[in-house]
Amino acid sequence: KEELQHLENYISIQNFRFENKFQLQHSIPPELMNYKILKLTLQPLIENSIKHGLEMKLGKGTIRIEILQLNSNIKIVISDDGLGIPAKKLEELNRSLASIKGRDQGTGGGSGTGIGVMNVNARIKLYFGEQYGLRFRDAAAGTTVEITLPAVTDNLEG
Repeated sequence: KEELQHLENYISIQNFRFENKFQLQHSIPPELMNYKILKLTLQPLIENSIKHGLEMKLGKGTIRIEILQLNSNIKIVISDDGLGIPAKKLEELNRSLASIKGRDQGTGGGSGTGIGVMNVNARIKLYFGEQYGLRFRDAAAGTTVEITLPAVTDNLEG
């Protein structure tokens, strides 16, 4: 719930800068609003959506957040209708994300995508385990990233 409030504040600031260019939509069942995630997990991903996908897009852009429960995990799906990521870059990015060491390797593309994404992914893997983290998906339009986390209702990071 707190992370969503931070995102709404962040989008408000960006809309002030970019004349109401961005819209944040979310589909989160009320029972999933109390699950805990590491602080600053979502904001760097939303920032990437804006910087690399929506900022240069003509017209308005939309970012969607959906949360699903899958057995003992939750999956957070963030998608935008921006410019998207070329297939080769997407493959490199997912390869780097697959290993905790990816944080130090960067994405190899030099386009600026990577540090925030790699840091979020590394924090998730270090805190919860290698089976959790980020994965980018092919999307018909824009970019989609999935975050897989254990379904935890305890306090995280103090």
